[in-house]
Amino acid sequence: MRIGIDFDNTIINYHHVFHSLACEFSYISVDTPKDKEQVKQAIIAHYGNDLHWQELQSIAYGKAIFQAEAFEGVLVALESLKTKGHELFIVSHKSVASHYDPTVQLREYALDWLTKNFIVNEALIHDSSLFFLENLEDKISTITSLDLDIFIDDLDLVILHPNFPKKTIAIGFGENKLSTVERCHDWQQCLQTCLVISSLGINETQSWFSFEKGFPLTANALTRHGNNQIVEVVSQRSKKYILKRYFSSEFDSRNRGETEFEALKLFCEHEINNTPYPYVFDNINQYAFYQYIEGSNQVSVEHSVESAKAITQFITQLKNIHQTADTLVMDQASDARNTLADYFDKIESRLKLIEIGCDQNLALTDVEIFIKEDFCLFKQQVFTHVRQKIKQFSLSDKQGFSSHSKTLSPSDLGPHNMLKSGDDDFSFIDFEYFGLDDACKMIADLFHHAQRRLSEKSKWTIYHEYLAHIGGNDEFVKRFDIVIDLIGLEWILIVLNIAAPGTIERRVFANNHLDVGQLITERLALATNMLQGFNDIADKSGQYLTINCESE
Repeated sequence: MRIGIDFDNTIINYHHVFHSLACEFSYISVDTPKDKEQVKQAIIAHYGNDLHWQELQSIAYGKAIFQAEAFEGVLVALESLKTKGHELFIVSHKSVASHYDPTVQLREYALDWLTKNFIVNEALIHDSSLFFLENLEDKISTITSLDLDIFIDDLDLVILHPNFPKKTIAIGFGENKLSTVERCHDWQQCLQTCLVISSLGINETQSWFSFEKGFPLTANALTRHGNNQIVEVVSQRSKKYILKRYFSSEFDSRNRGETEFEALKLFCEHEINNTPYPYVFDNINQYAFYQYIEGSNQVSVEHSVESAKAITQFITQLKNIHQTADTLVMDQASDARNTLADYFDKIESRLKLIEIGCDQNLALTDVEIFIKEDFCLFKQQVFTHVRQKIKQFSLSDKQGFSSHSKTLSPSDLGPHNMLKSGDDDFSFIDFEYFGLDDACKMIADLFHHAQRRLSEKSKWTIYHEYLAHIGGNDEFVKRFDIVIDLIGLEWILIVLNIAAPGTIERRVFANNHLDVGQLITERLALATNMLQGFNDIADKSGQYLTINCESE
């Protein structure tokens, strides 16, 4: 970042100097607080004018400047910021000479003090980054022209100046009970605030102020296995938020940030309270702030009954919104299915992307072999089986699904995107692919999700309770019977999606410590295991090729 700092009363501390000089000249009593502003007010109150104050200024900013010390911690803070790669500037409203005594060269004294205190030098702040300005307007203009990300100043009149650049984050420095700007009371706090702003980003910090007062206290990146960067941000009031930065790629033009933010706004409007509250979304820079929800996402098979109950309640709420809201203006979910042909087409398109990725990356050779020798054989078996069912039910794979059979869907629903905060309390997260979709796909995804955190009994319970909620729809029953095996087949490709162009880049964006080789090995092992399980089921020649019949 480009960080600008005021000089007088921000870097250099004159409190002791002014008090000492005023006492020496008997302008104040010794019991006057050692505070520059209070010394000034005491002199003016006693003499009825500021002439003696001007006299003290010419001395304190002149030959007595070397009695002044740097504020505690300022050198450590500046050196730390410089070490972390930030560029530092000093921008000060300081005349060439004293108006009271023109023989006193104020800027020369200030530069001499900065040099002797190891602040202006080749290593820290070069003299070319030191700006002394004749008036306040020039100071504001220089702050603007330097394109500073942060500016630190003790005076509200600088920070609140109507021309102070809106893109620059202002930090008020020092104690001031009458101040109306956000302040840091010492340089240790200044350093911490600058580092947190650096972690968040300038735009993100500006957005923060739209819903939270005070500078963020901490910002810590959370390691995860998704596609986006997640940062836990804590306010001065110890309230937690989530900053989510969305990955953008030439291979994925979907606006997943906007989709998720609008979905969460919709839930708020319909009083669904077990999803994160959305605070602000930046469509240009693709990030959003959300409510932080306490809880564990280690929702496993042991929690099947409770999590299945929560899922059922949630998807019935989504169906109720679908039935009452104006869904004509709503976007479709990512990879939404509107015909049976869409299910076949999506498998083919996923397969094609994986084949392209394998051709481009030698590290994916084993994935390529698995696809050619194992997956494609099972794919042909599933396609043949499913097309027979379509013919049996006298359906057309080109006919569009009815509106009644669709629903609002997270498109990535399951315990992996749930947080458990109590015995029966669950919250739902991650709605980047939300929208209108075939309800059968939403339920079938629960049966086949790679993380397998639901028991077979719980999956069928969700199926039957949802079916009862929509009135035992025959269209739903027949289509589920058809697509369940296609979704199982597709899930093998979803597991191997790390081979598709751009996917590994998304993973590294979310976690720059990711071991890519290990990820590929783990995904291939999981896909192999899934296919083996499907082949075992298919060998039974039952109703399905990828799931056991309910009675089993």
